[in-house]
Amino acid sequence: MTKRLIVQGDQSKKATIDMSSLHDQLGEAATPGLTWRRSSFCASGECVEIATRDDMVLVRDSKAPQAGILSFNADEFRSFVRGVVAGEFNDLVDS
Repeated sequence: MTKRLIVQGDQSKKATIDMSSLHDQLGEAATPGLTWRRSSFCASGECVEIATRDDMVLVRDSKAPQAGILSFNADEFRSFVRGVVAGEFNDLVDS
């Protein structure tokens, strides 16, 4: 299963990120033994979590870890983090 996510910063830049579900690729047995991390800013415990396996960054929702895992290569994840740091997504959250 492949999904497409369009990440857009200012009007002059667009990046397309290919996403695929690790669960669909490797099955449920692929997830044991992963060390999941979340931001220290996550006060509620209901946040996005990340882990790594091989050369991939894995992302899941801590509220529903059974819902699936997205996998990104290092370049894709680095592009997303740079966009977050640059404030490209600030309009999506409360100030």
